[in-house]
This record gives sequence, structure tokens and C-alpha cells, in this order.
Amino acid sequence: SLFICGRPFNPAKLTIESVPPSVAEGGSVLLLVHNLQDELRGFFWYKGASMSSNHEIARYRTAKNSSVPGPAHSGRETVYSNGSLLLQNVTRNDTGFYTLRTLKRHQKMELAHVQLQVD
Repeated sequence: SLFICGRPFNPAKLTIESVPPSVAEGGSVLLLVHNLQDELRGFFWYKGASMSSNHEIARYRTAKNSSVPGPAHSGRETVYSNGSLLLQNVTRNDTGFYTLRTLKRHQKMELAHVQLQVD
């Protein structure tokens, strides 16, 4: 472990930014991921704050460089290799929390949430 100024060095925290911050119904929004770690095994997007399998929008497998839609996938979502999620033709039903779960080596995971506002 790397120490800087007597403190353990921690990589920047995983965060998600809604671009734009609020989106009109029928528009598109990018849930832009910041500080995605290198050497991920994959990541998962969920609708809502829970990580139950029936709320899974999609999963991305780094080794295969491909995404697989989950039960909550509506056909309007696109997952990118940088972790970001594009939602197109949004409706008011898309309002709410979205959760990103990353899976690193040795089964370590990291979570981030973002709230989507559809006007």
C-alpha cells in the first residue's frame, strides 16, 4: 500500500454525474462515470438503490468487451466501456436513483449512485 504524507493513498472515489443535470421527457441523458478503476472485471447498472437482479439494467464484461441486458433493460439504454450509461427517449418513470456496481479482482466491489431528474 502506498503512503503519502503519512496517510494511505486511496484512489479517487467512483462518482456518477447526470449530463444534463435534469432532462426533459423524450430527451436523452448520459450518466457519466468518473474515476472508474483500471483492471475491472466488469460492472453492473441497476435502476433504484438496490442491487437485486430484477432491477439490473445491464452488465458489462471487460474481458469480452461486451454488455448483456438485464431484466430492467427497456431497449433505450446503452452501456459504454468507460462505465457510462446513456438513456434515450426518457419518461417520467425513469426518474429516480441509478446504481453502478463495479467488480474488481478478488471479488472486491465499489458502488456509486446518481439521481436522475426527468422534467
